[in-house]
Amino acid sequence: MIYVYPKFRSRIDIGIRIGGMGLANCLLVYARALCLAKKLNAQMITPTWEQFNFGPYLRQESDKRHYFNIFKKAGISGWKKYFLLHCLKRISENELSEIEYSRHENLIVEVKGVQPYFKDLITERDFIVENVLKLIHPFQLNEVHNLSFSRKIGIHIRLGDYHPSAQKSLDWYLEIIRQIDLHTNYSFEFLLFSDGKPEELTQLLNYSSRIQNTHFGSSIADLVALSKCEFIIGSNSTFSAWASFMGNKILLIPEPKGYLNDFSGLDYYVLDEVPILSKEILERII
Repeated sequence: MIYVYPKFRSRIDIGIRIGGMGLANCLLVYARALCLAKKLNAQMITPTWEQFNFGPYLRQESDKRHYFNIFKKAGISGWKKYFLLHCLKRISENELSEIEYSRHENLIVEVKGVQPYFKDLITERDFIVENVLKLIHPFQLNEVHNLSFSRKIGIHIRLGDYHPSAQKSLDWYLEIIRQIDLHTNYSFEFLLFSDGKPEELTQLLNYSSRIQNTHFGSSIADLVALSKCEFIIGSNSTFSAWASFMGNKILLIPEPKGYLNDFSGLDYYVLDEVPILSKEILERII
């Protein structure tokens, strides 16, 4: 039997991860594992979604990013999971070959790391999204299902755990909103998703009552809600990118001061420090 195990980065995994990657990065690993399990007709070993990080507490964020009780247990879990992880040979997804596949009757293929992001997932988008949505506990999405996303634009601003040098000025987002307003006669509403405190977002929130600081109760609910918006004004963040991938939506992101994540395969535009919405972009989003 071949097993596939999405292994999320952490300092230690004791049934809960201490430290490690956030939800969107975990979903990248999980999506590749789903595709590999499908290809190999293998059984999935349930990953450890739950985690504890000190960062959200130190930054006094409303979402502590524990990821408790957001996903159902799908695949092998409990004592059997840890028995298999302890007893069976493990290889990485990059080491898998026909020789290894035929030689070992019982083998775990570990999937870990976020590379190559979305590039190899695009052709399996429908399969991945269907399975991720099935995995979410229905109660997590009650508020999302009760809201109409027609004429609503999603904004995702990453502040909390980004170094100030990597944070984008709110002027960048405000300029895009102004250009959209100018071309649409102020007919869109904006749902703002951010780990920033309300006082850090005042510049945007004071611009118009059509900009709503939004939280649906959990990271996964926010991600699904963002994916349902007409399009997304986002950050150089895998959270913004996952919403674009999940909803197959256009994503506008700022040119970063440092490293630009590889979002190949997504429908996205990188805009300059002073963003200008080109005729092509305007025709597509309005």
